[in-house]
Amino acid sequence: GAAVPADGTITTAKLADGAVTPAKRGSMGILQIKQNSNTTAQITNVTSTSWATSTDLPYVDITPIGANSLFELHAQLYGDLHANTIPALSFCVSTDGGSNWTYNIHMKGYPSPTSYSGTNGNNYGAWMSWGGAMGSNGTGNGDGIRHYETLYKSAFSAAQANIRFAICYRNVYHNSMANAFNISTATNPGCQLRVTEIRE
Repeated sequence: GAAVPADGTITTAKLADGAVTPAKRGSMGILQIKQNSNTTAQITNVTSTSWATSTDLPYVDITPIGANSLFELHAQLYGDLHANTIPALSFCVSTDGGSNWTYNIHMKGYPSPTSYSGTNGNNYGAWMSWGGAMGSNGTGNGDGIRHYETLYKSAFSAAQANIRFAICYRNVYHNSMANAFNISTATNPGCQLRVTEIRE
């Protein structure tokens, strides 16, 4: 091939595929982007006040390229959130392919990650609504697309196996707004999860 120019510059043509390692991409460089690893369906009659997830909602299986990466998580859900419901939505992660989960993993502030639990926050998750999506007066049906996102600072090693991110949910009961809600509908699943790995 042609020689390297006298000024020492390296052109794209001189780089082998995959030659630019995570360390060379610099701080906050994007390492990979992945979206849903599964098809989705409707989740019905959510009444539990404990965090849960389901394989009927979006999840992403991902093998980290870098170590201790930052992950940007973005969810899109079609909520069937009728009047007088109080839904809470967040993210969860599994390090064994989906058998065990750490719930509500979003951060209070970057670069110091702190989960919303106990005295550290209100534990509502990354998105919640009082009285359905139509406001506290409990009127309207509340159907529609919801977007929410967060940053998650991992402690994963490069090439660590069995990492899975997913959407999680719970019900928040308060006074008369103690009603079940659905996520997605049979005709409008509209659910996606996008995971972006970023070199911190």
